[in-house]
Amino acid sequence: MTTSNHTFQRLRQELREIQGERTYQAMADECGLKLSTLWRIINGERRPYGETLDILLAAYPQLARVFLPPDVPNGTVELPETQSQGEPA
Repeated sequence: MTTSNHTFQRLRQELREIQGERTYQAMADECGLKLSTLWRIINGERRPYGETLDILLAAYPQLARVFLPPDVPNGTVELPETQSQGEPA
């Protein structure tokens, strides 16, 4: 499977949003990666593959949406309201 540069840019952006006000160390402790590994991923010096990506996805499941096509719903779908019985169509 080939993953584009755009996908990794989106992954890094998502990680930055997850980080928010937390330190790199707090995130590293939270997900179980080495500080240097996490820092290099977030700053674009390393791409997470295999086990490292699995660790990130386990800690932050919302990262999975990065790998979905843009037209896939995010899990919330607005359904049209159904008509009550007896109401004219």
